[in-house]
Amino acid sequence: MDFSLENLTDRFLRTVLDPFSTRDIQRFCMQLGLRISEREAKTLLAQSPYVYMLTDGSYITRAGVFSRQWFSIRPTAQEVAKGVFVAGDRCIPFVDDELSPSNLTFIIDGRELPKKVCQFDSDFAIDLYQLYGEEYAPQYIASDPANSDVDYVSRNFELSTSVNLTCVDIGYLETCYGFVEGDRLVCRVTDWDAGVVEIKVLHSHTDVFEAGPVASARLDWYDLLEKKLLESFDSAGPCSTIAEQLEIVFFDNRSKLCVPECGSIEEFLARYSKKVGLEHYGVETRLWRKGEMVPAIGVWNDAELALYDDFDFITMETRAIYSTPDCIFDEFLRDMYFSRKDNLEELFDYIYGSDYSFSRKQRSRLLLHLSERNDILQQSYNWFADQKKGPVRHETLDLYRQVSTLAYRIECSHGKLEKYPQQELVILSQLNTHLLRMIMSFETDSQVENDAEALMMSLEGMRYTFEDIEDALESAFETQRLRQFKVRT
Repeated sequence: MDFSLENLTDRFLRTVLDPFSTRDIQRFCMQLGLRISEREAKTLLAQSPYVYMLTDGSYITRAGVFSRQWFSIRPTAQEVAKGVFVAGDRCIPFVDDELSPSNLTFIIDGRELPKKVCQFDSDFAIDLYQLYGEEYAPQYIASDPANSDVDYVSRNFELSTSVNLTCVDIGYLETCYGFVEGDRLVCRVTDWDAGVVEIKVLHSHTDVFEAGPVASARLDWYDLLEKKLLESFDSAGPCSTIAEQLEIVFFDNRSKLCVPECGSIEEFLARYSKKVGLEHYGVETRLWRKGEMVPAIGVWNDAELALYDDFDFITMETRAIYSTPDCIFDEFLRDMYFSRKDNLEELFDYIYGSDYSFSRKQRSRLLLHLSERNDILQQSYNWFADQKKGPVRHETLDLYRQVSTLAYRIECSHGKLEKYPQQELVILSQLNTHLLRMIMSFETDSQVENDAEALMMSLEGMRYTFEDIEDALESAFETQRLRQFKVRT
């Protein structure tokens, strides 16, 4: 396709609120002087994280789903005492989770509420970002402009006992709307692309005993949220993020969950839910059944596993040819240039190693593809300009190669994945995903050079993690492999 997905995303998929068809995408592109086929439009939409497909075959954007939908925030006593509230994770899944919470804008009756910086205990601050994953909360806090004078990178993102946070000043709400501790802010997104949230004050401080029709409706809301989350665990499993899990639940049940009488996810987890909690999932955190280990294998991926059972080894080798993105080949080529080498056959053997067994035709096809990418890249490569990014790329690719090779061997083992240690299997998948994202960012992220030190520290931690799980997975792999051989008598 000869158009920019980013351009299309920014100008269409982030702003269109009503359902649309592939023809609408084609017409939009035509207005920009671009022509795409219906098939290309469908492919683009299927790959976009900003789009949902509806049952009638039409599409709707995340902006369209979550704009104008009600959710609520109940500031804590600590926040009200300081005359503020912190956005934190409280607008998930309604806002774009790629926007920094400190950049969200809150308005009431057309008036924008000002921001101010306040200091909080770091444990309290982490709780305000738990839906991003407790493991990522320190990074969100460190990225808040209120902490721009603290070098958290050199401290490996270890927070001090207290931190600064950009907050929303509620002085105007207290003066003009009578807001007091215990009251609630009922919110809805009015500009998803820009991160604008409209609020109104709901006086709920008198709901001490949770009596009355509104309080009763809110208790029913908590019960429904718990029920729908439990159902999502069976149907979708542990999603890629907590935000995605919530997206699914609120998308499917927005007519009942996105109502003015709604509670908040924060209160749901802290006070009301008996069956759902935040549980460890490898090195990350997910919403799951309270007190239970989050498994890698379950009913949600039975169909996918059944497909793997039907694959033979040759099929798995063929997948390696077609499933490796060009950006991965490109970064391996740049790593070869950085190392002052030029042998494509050596590079091929380095990428795939002895665990892969290609036919002569498959090997020739891959080498030809590497040669074509090489012809495109080598003319523009600048070794002198690559001195900061080069070492980071090399270490990332080396670890990715080890992780992806072990994952590939496990896929090819024909063993039952449920027989592998589940947390180690989850961590292996997470490492593979994180490394793949890092590699894909090398070409497009201009901050990689500036973040080289932090990335190397992160890689060191990932390497230690891989070493911790490698032996257990290798042992399980050998056990599964040996079980495939039967002794004849």
